[in-house]
Amino acid sequence: MYVVLPCHSPQVGYTYTRYPLLKVRSNQVAFKIWKILKAKTEMPDFLAFCAADFSYGVVVDVFAGDPLLHRTDDPVYDIKIWPQVQFISTRKMIGPFTEHEEEVLETLESELLEKQIPYVLMMKMYAIFLHTLALETCAEKPDDSPAEMAQLIKNLEMAIASFGTEYSDESRKSGRLELWGMIKRLEQKQLRLAALVRCAVCCFYDESGWNPDHKEDLTPIPLYLFLLKKFDPGIGLDFVAYVRTHLLASR
Repeated sequence: MYVVLPCHSPQVGYTYTRYPLLKVRSNQVAFKIWKILKAKTEMPDFLAFCAADFSYGVVVDVFAGDPLLHRTDDPVYDIKIWPQVQFISTRKMIGPFTEHEEEVLETLESELLEKQIPYVLMMKMYAIFLHTLALETCAEKPDDSPAEMAQLIKNLEMAIASFGTEYSDESRKSGRLELWGMIKRLEQKQLRLAALVRCAVCCFYDESGWNPDHKEDLTPIPLYLFLLKKFDPGIGLDFVAYVRTHLLASR
């Protein structure tokens, strides 16, 4: 006897479903039921399949990746199996960095932590880097969405000026919302520009927002580079060199 939980929602310590719990006598019947649900309802993005007494089973969950947590905004697929509980996370985009970039990033993050570089300085450095990149892009292609580029540059200038001021976090909130709106407008026709704007969103969060205990990475630098490579796949080592020059060289 098996139990199927179609479209379940896993929570800490419990789970609930949008549809009734189903008991079936074979896994073949279970997957037939899942196919019927798939055809007649919205696409099930999570499914639990386990023994009737819950002594063993598997839970599959699919959700949108959060760049701040997963270093990707592609779908993330999580699988939990018990009694030998293991957690598997796979990404649609595998290996965002080259092996050399991975090694360089690991060394860079260690040095940033050793020098105790605060998150706000990393965020400000990224904003200045993006501002320069936006100006260069605008000069190279002045007819490529000039209104959007001008707005992006204006927002980055506002962010740079706001860091360290009394109301810096609150003043950047409106800019973050504005940039997300730009992304939605651009992602259908200007993917490369949308990728650059997505990079800029990272410069509009709270100054105390990065907690290594709750993030996949020790610093935001891998996230910054991951997003930058969506704009320019070859920018990796140039960005790392920029970080070294502006955050480590004088310390």
